[in-house]
Amino acid sequence: MKIALVHSFYSSSQPSGENSAVMDQLAALERHGFEVRLISRRTDDFSGPGHILRAASTAAGFGGPDPSAELEAFAPDIVHVHNLFPNWGSSWLKHWGERAVSTLHNFRPVCANATLWRDGSKCTECITHGSVRSIIHGCYRDSKIASIPLAVSTRSAGKYSALIHETAASIVLNSEACTFYRSIFPDSDFTVLPNFGPAPTKSRLKNLPEPSFIYAGRLVAEKGVRDLLENWPADVVLHIYGSGDLVEYVENVASRKANVYFHGAQPRETVLNALISATALVLPSQWPEGIPTIALEALGSGTPVMVSATVSAAETIIADGAGVILDFTSPASLLSAIRKVSESGLEMRDAAYGRYQQSFSSVAWLSAIVPLYERIASAST
Repeated sequence: MKIALVHSFYSSSQPSGENSAVMDQLAALERHGFEVRLISRRTDDFSGPGHILRAASTAAGFGGPDPSAELEAFAPDIVHVHNLFPNWGSSWLKHWGERAVSTLHNFRPVCANATLWRDGSKCTECITHGSVRSIIHGCYRDSKIASIPLAVSTRSAGKYSALIHETAASIVLNSEACTFYRSIFPDSDFTVLPNFGPAPTKSRLKNLPEPSFIYAGRLVAEKGVRDLLENWPADVVLHIYGSGDLVEYVENVASRKANVYFHGAQPRETVLNALISATALVLPSQWPEGIPTIALEALGSGTPVMVSATVSAAETIIADGAGVILDFTSPASLLSAIRKVSESGLEMRDAAYGRYQQSFSSVAWLSAIVPLYERIASAST
């Protein structure tokens, strides 16, 4: 089977689990024996006012770059689309849709900010009151003007989303997201299939590590970074990896608190090695995200996950004792979770790795994606 992966890579200045997931899936499909072609555009390759205008037009759905020439040359059996924003147009999917599968990594088809989150709480105003609300609130990058193209593309509660309406099936990463999307698009074909984490590059620890915890990801408000640092106990070590709008804030906190270490953006391998020796990964997200790639990487390392109750897939992530769900806005809840993980011994670490093997390994992913591909390819011939 020949499979084309179409993806718009986000800027390298912002850590992206989505970018990593695409490359991991490409490698897994190739190892499985498929012929795979990555057809991509990278935000890092474009800059200047001209690109901004083109990207805005593309994001709104008015034309944009078309991968059809490369697709025709490759002649794939399956076109797996991950992300089109902001570097690919979408009209080309009308031709390729019968053999196309999309992965909805977030809520961009119906939300200008892709998170269903605004001003510290869940927000679905664009769905219930019209996407003009995203312009009023300046949801994308805190800018009313920058939000206009996204308001156009998400109008009528995603009625014109090519990722949903012009593909044979759409993959969502957890059951909560599936329920949400099905409530809006009851006639569309949604399949729940989480991404997977890479196989550990080093052996799991056989002894308990020195107590220390890790946050790794984008340093932005919706990820709950402020709650994490404001409520983190003074006698527990916390390592932070990443970059984003809150870099200066994190640097300032780390300069004042001896137990907080800020490492900035680091290569993926560096973060994976740090995860192996950590007591737990902390996921303080405030928005209802699914299963972040970093969580899968932690479980694959045998590292438990402390996850915010607002993460829609929290129960899925820590099932079978692989971690703890908590309220990061509560110092008492945070301290209780830290103690529970620290006192669990190797039991929770074994449960984390078992959770990875059962549900979040490349083997588990392939066992689900291959039948989906075969179904779509068979129906399109």
